[in-house]
Amino acid sequence: MGKEKTTLYVHMLGDLSFWYGNKAFSLKCSNTSKVMQLLLLLLTAEKEGMPRVQLLETLYGDAETQDAKNAFRILVFRLRKFLEETILPDREYIHIEKGIYRFSSDVKVEIDAKVFTLVNIFLFYPERSGSQRKAPATVNFIFSVSVKAAS
Repeated sequence: MGKEKTTLYVHMLGDLSFWYGNKAFSLKCSNTSKVMQLLLLLLTAEKEGMPRVQLLETLYGDAETQDAKNAFRILVFRLRKFLEETILPDREYIHIEKGIYRFSSDVKVEIDAKVFTLVNIFLFYPERSGSQRKAPATVNFIFSVSVKAAS
């Protein structure tokens, strides 16, 4: 059996924070910087990733300018450097394939805002979640805790 991956927890609701396993860490940049924006975009895009053009438009507005393309290239370089300075294991975290940028699938990522959205979909909009779909383990756990707390 393979070794279970340590989870990267991203807390976006409330103060932005990052945890790898049970250890908190931060990036040496502002939470409102373009570096942080890029990281959060890649983390929330999950395995699908985001096309370069979409990232350019989101971060810089006009994706056609050469200045934005150069700034984006530098931004990716800076994000990689900031990630190297964290407690995360040494590896390449930003992957680029055919113009799609992704955060490494070698790391299990859990984002509280995504869990919150899933819980709401499964609890309040069951028709949207698909009757055949099974709720993710995180949703089941949160639901069981909230039911016990309400009892």
